[in-house]
Amino acid sequence: MEPRPAGPQVKSLTFVTLRHVLFSSFVGERGDNVLSAVLDNLDLEARTTLQSAEPGGWVDEHLMLNVMETLLQTGFEGDSAAYQDFARGVAAAGISRFLKIFLSLTSARFALRRVPVVWNHLRRNAGAVDVQREGEGLRLTYVGFPFFAHEAYRLLSAANCEALAHAAAGKAPRAHVESWSTDSLQLYFDLKAA
Repeated sequence: MEPRPAGPQVKSLTFVTLRHVLFSSFVGERGDNVLSAVLDNLDLEARTTLQSAEPGGWVDEHLMLNVMETLLQTGFEGDSAAYQDFARGVAAAGISRFLKIFLSLTSARFALRRVPVVWNHLRRNAGAVDVQREGEGLRLTYVGFPFFAHEAYRLLSAANCEALAHAAAGKAPRAHVESWSTDSLQLYFDLKAA
């Protein structure tokens, strides 16, 4: 058994999916020159990991942070809405065909209540997520994850949840960021409006 790392890690499969989307739809929409600028602005280790990641391993979360912040600032020139749409597309691309079929038989509420399971499957040493019913919606609270001071990660977390809900219901309630700190995030989903 391999020793547990000290810091947060993300499954390398996320880099594989991200690479596929970057070299297909991102290039198609933003252009080769923008992708080149993103790659040129990445730290060497993040760029190497993005270009060579294979499914099955784990990657230091700091590398994902570098990629996502660079995408937000360079690839989308700080346009939060465009970046979040892109992140939602990456998340949707990462949902397997089997899981999409299964989720299509459920609801947005069901899918969002499974976010802690998905989080624990894709990350390790990365804090925790709690889901609570609140009125007509759900509140997701992330704690103990030291990346939420970065806008790119708040948007990424919201987009991931929206993609999961969309896979279930065919439409996604929008995440509302209620509060955040350096290591916590609260999202609210109004399911009545969805």
